[in-house]
Amino acid sequence: MPLVAPKKSVPQERSEIVEYWVEFRSVYFVAKYRSISKASEALEIHRATVMRHVDALENHLGFALFHRHHKGCTPTDSGESFLAVGERVLSEYRTLFDSLRNGKTSVTGEISVSSPLGLSTMVVKAAELFRQEHEYCNVRHEIVDGVPKLELADVNLSVCAGPKPTTPDYVVVPLLNVQNALYAHKCYLERVDLPTTEETLGRHKFALVDELGMSEPNSWLRALLSSLKSQHWSISYSSTNHLSVFRAVFEGIGVGVLPIFIAENNDQLIQIAPNLAVPPVPVWSVTHGNTHRTPKTQAFIKYLRLLGARMETEPALLREIVSVT
Repeated sequence: MPLVAPKKSVPQERSEIVEYWVEFRSVYFVAKYRSISKASEALEIHRATVMRHVDALENHLGFALFHRHHKGCTPTDSGESFLAVGERVLSEYRTLFDSLRNGKTSVTGEISVSSPLGLSTMVVKAAELFRQEHEYCNVRHEIVDGVPKLELADVNLSVCAGPKPTTPDYVVVPLLNVQNALYAHKCYLERVDLPTTEETLGRHKFALVDELGMSEPNSWLRALLSSLKSQHWSISYSSTNHLSVFRAVFEGIGVGVLPIFIAENNDQLIQIAPNLAVPPVPVWSVTHGNTHRTPKTQAFIKYLRLLGARMETEPALLREIVSVT
């Protein structure tokens, strides 16, 4: 007995839509013009073909869609329903074609964005601008540290800070660089001499992010300290969390790396060794290659980049958006 491949199960609703799409179109035009002849002219197909389409759909549904008489065809209540639905379908097609001709596509549904808590206000402000243009697309915001697995499609876009993500298939877009410098609180400097050179740094205490939460500025500072001739420095405070380390510097526990835009707004903080070039912290938008080019993802990235450009030149806006407390 020959083996026969099993037939794939196709949902009935989907099968009907695909199988009777042409018939649906013919029924719509007959209902619109109240005439098989006029429908055939509009569709540019033979009158017998239109009649066959109407009969096929009526037989499939099990009820009449038209009352036929010598003057033409009058839709039944069911036939009127086809007319109403057909008008909506045509309206949607017109909207789609117009948007495509204008280089625009409709942005609807939901976009899911993730960020750490410190960058959450940036996402909220981008969402506000995004929603002004795309009111029918909702924004769902998840607070997470790092970049989630975008290939799972639970998150469309992730905003993160730190080293550039290198996961294959991820598309990484730079948003801004947060500039940093070394600072100490006045209460700390009341107990020790102000370090003015790299060498004098070797006699101080430091607040640092430890290896589990290491960022480039803190890696740079550890490497700098390890290279000094004077090895009398010590780590008085460490944490996996950047905000905790910032607070330690604010409380005078030691010298540490701070964002310049924050320190400049606090007259109790003194910059240490201004000639040292502390690496910035870059902020990134990260998407998966499969969804990077979708209209809603591109629209949200556009507003993130606009905000990022403003934040680099407007310290007040940067202070408002990036949370370090």
